Amino acid sequence: MKALLSDFGVRFRKTHEIGALIELAESAGCSLPENLKNLDILTPFGAVYRYEDYDSELSLDRGSARQLIRGLRTWVERGLRERQPEA
Repeated sequence: MKALLSDFGVRFRKTHEIGALIELAESAGCSLPENLKNLDILTPFGAVYRYEDYDSELSLDRGSARQLIRGLRTWVERGLRERQPEA
Protein backbone atom coordinates (compact mmCIF):
# COMPACT_ATOMS: atom_id res chain seq x y z
CA MET A 1 0.00 0.00 0.00
CA LYS A 2 2.80 2.38 0.90
CA ALA A 3 4.66 1.54 -2.31
CA LEU A 4 1.64 2.46 -4.37
CA LEU A 5 1.09 5.67 -2.42
CA SER A 6 4.72 6.60 -2.96
CA ASP A 7 4.39 5.90 -6.67
CA PHE A 8 1.40 8.25 -6.78
CA GLY A 9 3.49 10.89 -5.00
CA VAL A 10 1.26 10.81 -1.91
CA ARG A 11 2.97 11.71 1.34
CA PHE A 12 1.94 9.77 4.40
CA ARG A 13 2.87 9.75 8.04
CA LYS A 14 4.61 6.82 9.65
CA THR A 15 1.73 4.50 10.45
CA HIS A 16 0.52 0.94 10.50
CA GLU A 17 -3.12 2.04 10.29
CA ILE A 18 -4.24 0.50 7.03
CA GLY A 19 -7.52 2.43 7.10
CA ALA A 20 -5.61 5.72 7.01
CA LEU A 21 -3.53 4.48 4.07
CA ILE A 22 -6.68 3.39 2.23
CA GLU A 23 -8.21 6.85 2.71
CA LEU A 24 -5.07 8.45 1.28
CA ALA A 25 -5.10 6.13 -1.72
CA GLU A 26 -8.75 6.81 -2.42
CA SER A 27 -8.28 10.57 -2.10
CA ALA A 28 -5.47 10.24 -4.67
CA GLY A 29 -7.89 8.59 -7.09
CA CYS A 30 -6.71 5.04 -6.46
CA SER A 31 -9.88 3.20 -5.55
CA LEU A 32 -9.56 -0.26 -4.06
CA PRO A 33 -11.52 -3.13 -5.55
CA GLU A 34 -14.59 -4.20 -3.58
CA ASN A 35 -12.93 -7.40 -2.31
CA LEU A 36 -10.24 -5.30 -0.55
CA LYS A 37 -12.51 -2.73 1.11
CA ASN A 38 -12.15 -4.33 4.57
CA LEU A 39 -8.34 -4.31 4.67
CA ASP A 40 -8.36 -2.36 7.91
CA ILE A 41 -8.95 -5.62 9.76
CA LEU A 42 -5.27 -6.33 9.06
CA THR A 43 -4.07 -3.36 11.11
CA PRO A 44 -3.55 -5.46 14.27
CA PHE A 45 -1.04 -7.63 12.40
CA GLY A 46 1.11 -4.58 11.66
CA ALA A 47 0.58 -2.72 14.90
CA VAL A 48 -1.04 -4.44 17.86
CA TYR A 49 0.57 -7.88 17.46
CA ARG A 50 4.04 -6.37 17.14
CA TYR A 51 4.10 -5.47 20.82
CA GLU A 52 3.99 -7.74 23.82
CA ASP A 53 1.33 -5.73 25.64
CA TYR A 54 -1.48 -6.39 23.15
CA ASP A 55 -4.89 -7.54 24.35
CA SER A 56 -4.80 -11.33 24.22
CA GLU A 57 -8.57 -11.34 23.62
CA LEU A 58 -7.96 -9.86 20.19
CA SER A 59 -7.91 -12.55 17.54
CA LEU A 60 -8.02 -12.62 13.77
CA ASP A 61 -8.69 -15.37 11.30
CA ARG A 62 -5.23 -15.85 9.84
CA GLY A 63 -6.52 -17.69 6.76
CA SER A 64 -8.76 -14.76 5.81
CA ALA A 65 -5.95 -12.34 6.59
CA ARG A 66 -3.55 -14.19 4.28
CA GLN A 67 -6.14 -14.16 1.51
CA LEU A 68 -6.59 -10.39 1.88
CA ILE A 69 -2.84 -9.82 1.93
CA ARG A 70 -2.37 -11.86 -1.25
CA GLY A 71 -5.18 -9.92 -2.93
CA LEU A 72 -3.67 -6.61 -1.84
CA ARG A 73 -0.22 -7.57 -3.07
CA THR A 74 -1.56 -8.64 -6.46
CA TRP A 75 -3.56 -5.41 -6.78
CA VAL A 76 -0.62 -3.20 -5.76
CA GLU A 77 1.82 -4.99 -8.06
CA ARG A 78 -0.60 -4.66 -10.97
CA GLY A 79 -1.08 -0.98 -10.19
CA LEU A 80 2.66 -0.39 -10.13
CA ARG A 81 3.17 -2.24 -13.42
CA GLU A 82 0.39 -0.26 -15.10
CA ARG A 83 2.01 3.00 -14.00
CA GLN A 84 5.40 2.04 -15.43
CA PRO A 85 6.24 3.98 -18.58
CA GLU A 86 6.79 1.73 -21.56
CA ALA A 87 10.38 1.53 -22.77
